[in-house]
Amino acid sequence: MEEDKYIRGCHLMTIDGFYIVGIDYDKFRLRFLVNELLMIQKLYKLSNIYIIESSKNHYHAVCFDKLFLKEYRELLQNTHCDSMFRRDFSLMFGEPKVLRLSSKRKNDRPKLIKTLKSNYRIHQQSLPHKLLYNFEGIIKFRKSKLDDNNKIAPIVFYKSRAIPLKKQIEKKRIELKLLRKKYER
Repeated sequence: MEEDKYIRGCHLMTIDGFYIVGIDYDKFRLRFLVNELLMIQKLYKLSNIYIIESSKNHYHAVCFDKLFLKEYRELLQNTHCDSMFRRDFSLMFGEPKVLRLSSKRKNDRPKLIKTLKSNYRIHQQSLPHKLLYNFEGIIKFRKSKLDDNNKIAPIVFYKSRAIPLKKQIEKKRIELKLLRKKYER
């Protein structure tokens, strides 16, 4: 990877202090992943869950429902996700986790491979996160009555996931005026 190339990521924490459901699975078989996520979806009454392949046998599961930190921690403990992601020290202090949105190497751009549909419509959803995934071309959305009114996108630019030190992460937040216009069309 080039020294000066930044990778785009997405904080899972919303501007108002909630967390969207984001889970990182490394070296996991898709059929086991689907079964686990269906169980999590039912247990926490979550709306649609999107399975994104971040690279070969590496997946992200994303649901835009907003949960309290305590609920999100509990949810992670009920999964077989990447152990470093599940036990990450930063989450203990309420610092947000990050899921990658852009390529690290050639041909490893995250792409949607499956949607686990749900009839649950209980939790408010993060519009900035939905707009960000829409803008990146990973997931397309329609406007929902559950969308919040937050206006800050939780974008992070970082050099490498191998260097997760706070100093190495350059946090950037952008206004969503352009993204919101595109989304509302």
